Amino acid sequence: MDGRMAQDYEFHPLLQEAYAAVHEWLAERDDTQGYKKRRPDLSSGSMKDVAAQFAGYFDNHFFTFVYTLDQILGCQRFLSWLSDNPHVCLVDIGRGAGAASAGFLELVVRLREGGFLSHHPDVLCESTVFLGVGQGLVSTRRTLLGLLRCRFCGMLVL
Repeated sequence: MDGRMAQDYEFHPLLQEAYAAVHEWLAERDDTQGYKKRRPDLSSGSMKDVAAQFAGYFDNHFFTFVYTLDQILGCQRFLSWLSDNPHVCLVDIGRGAGAASAGFLELVVRLREGGFLSHHPDVLCESTVFLGVGQGLVSTRRTLLGLLRCRFCGMLVL
């Protein structure tokens, strides 16, 4: 891993699958048609704006979080935290679709796959605090985290 936790900052293939599945779920809904071409209105709670927010901001927020863990926290400190205590309660206080939660989970999976962690970290990701967000955003976040839970089973205890 040469000091970096996420090689070239690409989605892990399993996260890419979950990300694509959320887009498929959004595209199939009657109330989100045309969301990828829409500039999101962050003050709106409409499902179309929620979908536009996911399409427009998720990847940027995800990679900003991953970059921050990588460049500011650092791989060794992150590994020592997980080695010292394999039980993590992840509280993602946010207004988005769970990009920080997804970034954290993906980094743990990459470390497991790279042989840097010998145990299966136990990550509690249910304790998510929602600040002033509508039900559409909560549903989108839960859909994404549910898909990640299915795809990352065997590498993490979620």
